[in-house]
Amino acid sequence: MNQAYAIPNAAATRSLDERREFIKKTYLTLLVAVGVFALGAFLMVTSGLGAKVTHFAAGSGMLGQALMLGGFIGIGFLSQRWAVSGASKQLQYLGLMVGALGYAFFFTPILYIASYYVNDGPQIIAKAGIMTGFIFAGLTATVIITKKDFSFLRGILSVGFFGALGLIVVGMLFGFNLGSWFSFAMIALLAGSVLYNTSNVFQRFPTDMHVAAALVLFSDIAMMFFYVLRLLLAFAGDD
Repeated sequence: MNQAYAIPNAAATRSLDERREFIKKTYLTLLVAVGVFALGAFLMVTSGLGAKVTHFAAGSGMLGQALMLGGFIGIGFLSQRWAVSGASKQLQYLGLMVGALGYAFFFTPILYIASYYVNDGPQIIAKAGIMTGFIFAGLTATVIITKKDFSFLRGILSVGFFGALGLIVVGMLFGFNLGSWFSFAMIALLAGSVLYNTSNVFQRFPTDMHVAAALVLFSDIAMMFFYVLRLLLAFAGDD
């Protein structure tokens, strides 16, 4: 989850034309980020890098998992800082691209395993992408239609995400697998995050920060895709 940027010149205070232009730029930039992620993930999984990253994550035990988790959090923090900085647009776009490619890199193990070790794995990946897209579109439509301010979710989401991180760390330390219930819980938590962040983008982001807005939404989409895919793979393994 990302914090709201309640700063001057928020979209809600601007003219209708300015808000429309901001929203258009935000979602076009979001599409670019999704495309960079998809292309980056495809190239990583189908190249020799995919096997190396997957074998490292699987064969290094707790240390490998800790490095992957730490790197994931670090790249997210770095890209966020660049994207929301008041510096040049070039640096903001760099942050967005680093974030998209960072997600692609750290999702490589699950995508590689799904592609090469699961029956109908590529189809399952495609289903996960389609399902994620429909969920995101439905939640976005909810914000647009209801015009509701979902900022009240902030505290709930903060507690939820810290709790989830704690469970992941405990699972790594004690070697137990977080089952399908955890994926369901994370999808629900991320659905709340989409409502929260979409509401913030429409109401609180300044109209010159469409790159930061796109990164916030992309982070929700990417994480939701991960847990939808994780859930579908668990169901495939039960067949």
